[in-house]
Amino acid sequence: MKKAECKSKELRELRTRAEAMLETQGEEVSDLSPEQVSNLVQELRTHQIQLELQNEELRMAQVDLAESRDRYSNLYDFAPVGYVTVSEKDLILEANLTLAVALGVERGFLLKKPFTKFIVSEDQDIYHLHRRALLETKESRACELRVRQKEGNPLWVRMECVAEKDCDRSGIRFRSAIIDITKRKRAEEALEEARYYAESIVDTVREPLIVLDADLRIVSASRAFYQMFQVSPEKTEGQLFCELGDKQWDLPKLKKLLEAILPEKTTLDGFEVEREFPTIGRRILLLNARRMSREANRTGLILLAIEDISERKRLEAKLRTLSIQDELTKLYNRRGFFALGEQQTKAAKREKKVVSILFADLDDMKWINDTLGHEKGDQALKETAGILQKTFRESDVIARIGGDEFVVLSLLDSKNDARILTSRLEKNLDGVNRRKTEPYRLSLSVGTACSDPEHPCSLVELLTLADQRMYEQKSSKEKF
Repeated sequence: MKKAECKSKELRELRTRAEAMLETQGEEVSDLSPEQVSNLVQELRTHQIQLELQNEELRMAQVDLAESRDRYSNLYDFAPVGYVTVSEKDLILEANLTLAVALGVERGFLLKKPFTKFIVSEDQDIYHLHRRALLETKESRACELRVRQKEGNPLWVRMECVAEKDCDRSGIRFRSAIIDITKRKRAEEALEEARYYAESIVDTVREPLIVLDADLRIVSASRAFYQMFQVSPEKTEGQLFCELGDKQWDLPKLKKLLEAILPEKTTLDGFEVEREFPTIGRRILLLNARRMSREANRTGLILLAIEDISERKRLEAKLRTLSIQDELTKLYNRRGFFALGEQQTKAAKREKKVVSILFADLDDMKWINDTLGHEKGDQALKETAGILQKTFRESDVIARIGGDEFVVLSLLDSKNDARILTSRLEKNLDGVNRRKTEPYRLSLSVGTACSDPEHPCSLVELLTLADQRMYEQKSSKEKF
């Protein structure tokens, strides 16, 4: 109604101005000739039609403008984000329906209210610093804070703002787009909580863990890693894995296997590394690695687990030694003799060597045990083992395969070498007995057997033959 009254007043003023201008021209129509009058009427009619056409175009433009204004109003009010204009004094000048609905109030309730009224008290400083930065920089800026709803929990929003002068250029106003990021914030909080739990689990795992990126650069490491290798996060994170320490991980094969995990979707299983580490000494480590990202993550990450198996390897070696070693004499036992003897027999066949078996039995063992005691008997067995080790080479297989029975396997160039070794054994045995102060002498019954390179026989056959010859010698001693 007020707009119509203003329009009518403007038209009346325009007519008054036109009549005044006409009076100043001073020329009367009565002074014109009939032809001039006719031309004037024609011209006036032409101007009248032009004005009518212009009025029609103006009317259509006004209709289009009204429709555009309605469309803009709808777009503004029903936009997916909130819009608000705030004065320099922080009073809300205008707001769309989206913002009003988000806050749970009528739009009219927002107008002329301080915008800070709808901001959570803990986030007021964020808002004030944000406004100050807008005034100082004269550039658009964004911040994230929480706004109150009439009912329910606060909303997390992202405010994207710009400061501009008022229409009369007398002050400043702030135009803001307010985007609801509550779901994103909740997802971030859930992700952060999940990350915290995951890191807590990782830190309780005893095995050192490392996360690598596609370039094999360390993203993070577990507490166990820092404790084991005695390094700090500052000197670890961001470093290339192969360049850690004194480049003890710079192994071409390991690097190749790790680089293939992401592009080729492979895994690293049971890769052993035995190295001298600067802070912890020589260790044997077992490495396993897996891709730990989903398909949606194009870059991907690698989780590398490191297990120190040094002690386990030491125990395994000890167990293997115990399983093939005679505990008393530290020579091979029966199992060790046959395991190594079979290997030596195969080697002799390839190299056309003579396989020599010496079977020895410690004489009078029962008398030493029964008369002097088992301690002296053990001593005699260890002395015999020492004589055999002194007589034969390190490459020969020397074993105690029974209570008082010993056997030696040698690879020789000829059968004559076997007789030389037997003679050397007798000489060494005699030398020990001459120096002994014990109430017993060491005596061995010996039998030997040799294979023919052209007609080789099995280890068991050689051992049986040497055993028979040893008993023949022992029996002949007992007769005397």
